[in-house]
Amino acid sequence: LDLEAASLARLSRFVGATLPAVGPVKASARLSRTKHGFKLAKLHTKVGRSDAGGELFVYPKRKRLRVVGGLKAKNLDLDQLLPGSGGRRGKRVFSRQPFPLAWLHAFDADVSIHARKLHIHDMRMDKVKVGMSLKKGQLRFTPSGRLGGGKFNAKISLHARGKRPHIAMRLLGKRIGLGKVSERIYGTKLIEGARADVNIDIAGRGSSLSELMAGLSGGIYVAAGKATIHNNRLEKVSGDVVTAVLSTVAMQSSEDKTTHVRCIVVRVPVKKGLVSVDRTIAMETTRAAMSVSGSIDFRNEGLDLGVDLVGRKGLSLSAGSFSGLVRVRGTMAEPEVGADAAGIAGAAATVAGAVATGGLSLLAQGVISQIAADRSTCRTALEMDNGGSSKQVAFSKAGSRDDETPDSPGRSREQRRSAAPGAPQKSFAKSVDDGS
Repeated sequence: LDLEAASLARLSRFVGATLPAVGPVKASARLSRTKHGFKLAKLHTKVGRSDAGGELFVYPKRKRLRVVGGLKAKNLDLDQLLPGSGGRRGKRVFSRQPFPLAWLHAFDADVSIHARKLHIHDMRMDKVKVGMSLKKGQLRFTPSGRLGGGKFNAKISLHARGKRPHIAMRLLGKRIGLGKVSERIYGTKLIEGARADVNIDIAGRGSSLSELMAGLSGGIYVAAGKATIHNNRLEKVSGDVVTAVLSTVAMQSSEDKTTHVRCIVVRVPVKKGLVSVDRTIAMETTRAAMSVSGSIDFRNEGLDLGVDLVGRKGLSLSAGSFSGLVRVRGTMAEPEVGADAAGIAGAAATVAGAVATGGLSLLAQGVISQIAADRSTCRTALEMDNGGSSKQVAFSKAGSRDDETPDSPGRSREQRRSAAPGAPQKSFAKSVDDGS
């Protein structure tokens, strides 16, 4: 059996669902009959930038066509295969393009997929294993693999009944290199290092990514260790909320080409599309400590974040003296970094000017002296009560040291058991205190 087509869309009428306009399409297989259907042996397919091969069994003599088997791929590009899954377009981060879900009702499936490389949302995952089950419009994925030099595993479910499908995801990551991930997203090496443990547990309903995010609930937790920020490269990438917040830290000195980070913590609840931040986003560098408070509204992609910077050395001032000194407003796609009118007027104006012009001259101008931080912002972020979240984020595998993880062979059963969900790792807290 040999098949060629200019696009997958040309095959839509054969499967009873609208397929994306991706091509060219080439497929070959050895087709034979079985007792209850057909067998596709020595299957080889290539669709656009993706390829796959393996063996499939097709059972048509049911109320719904059923496909069972296994596939191996050198490369799977979901940004190309799934419309609307790629990077942002225009002035919105979350696409309003409807999810292409009609095919979920065309057949049932139970397929395992092994992909050497998988691309989605401008990220590349390696050695990915995916178990996929599709039954009566209910899709379940269990992907696992490597991302940014670390490991991840996830459970994703999609119930495509009704006009607003329900989508849920639980993802656990260990030692994922945020520097490597950001390089894929921004096209330049903004950050080096930043090995992170990640725990994401979210769910919502929506027929598009925009609608899904507008009603999203759950929790997001990221804890990363040492990293290096390349200050001059921040000015060269298109602005978003991540680079806007990083710039407020990196602008401490116009003379330094890099900023050395000790720790990063993101620990936020999400409820009906609203992210509430109360000192639960934090970063510490060798010069200063930063904490963020405010909100991110996924419903309109609006931002209102206050960045509190406190120096680590020299003159001692309270952290509250600079509360709200730098404000990040606007939208997720087009953030505006400026001075808070309620802050210190003269100093705040200089801060805003430094950010607006891309200058990294805050300390050089003497606006923020090297003052002594009286607390660890990373530790505060870990210890803040997030009782308002609709789902409690588990912290069982977050924030371990580079040489110690919750599953390390050197840890006893009692130590692993003490790392219970809801309790931050003591090893991470200690690393914050001693500067390691």
